[in-house]
Amino acid sequence: MEDVLFLYDQAIEHLVRLHAYRCTKRDNFDESGEVEEDVDRIADLLAKRDLLIFSASLRNLAEAGKAVDTMRELRLPTCKVMVPPQAPFFKQSGETLSLYQALSRIIHSRAITVCRSSFDFFLLMARTEDELYSSVQEPVINSETLLVLQTEQDPATAIELKSLIQVTCSFLNSVSEDLKITQRGSRIGE
Repeated sequence: MEDVLFLYDQAIEHLVRLHAYRCTKRDNFDESGEVEEDVDRIADLLAKRDLLIFSASLRNLAEAGKAVDTMRELRLPTCKVMVPPQAPFFKQSGETLSLYQALSRIIHSRAITVCRSSFDFFLLMARTEDELYSSVQEPVINSETLLVLQTEQDPATAIELKSLIQVTCSFLNSVSEDLKITQRGSRIGE
């Protein structure tokens, strides 16, 4: 039971970090410079690390708590990036992944691209530097956070971080209720 509680706590901690990251904006400084660019770059790296730890912890929690079937039932929508990039930059594709599939794609990704602004979407879509620099708009338009996951076996998959967080909360609400019942049941049998 201690393992399950540890995994739950770890998943919650990284879920909170991802939610905080999602709620911040890139270039949210009064001044611009190398340090501010470094802060944004490091924030992106930390978010990717948190995403990987979160995904592994949540999947391990599902396995330890015998809730993999519940995780496979919960669905989250995939998204399509608009070409050429324009606000709102992406829309739901009409297709879904199970929460388990989404976590697996995060864990097994060879590349995770985080798009939070118009610049990120132009960078994602540009095939050449000339194309990138000719299409970048000023000022940068902030967007809801989109994760583009690339694995060896699956096509590139785009999911909205907000949807991942919401579906995860539904899963954790369900699992935490089941764990309370299990704890009560084991205490009654003692």
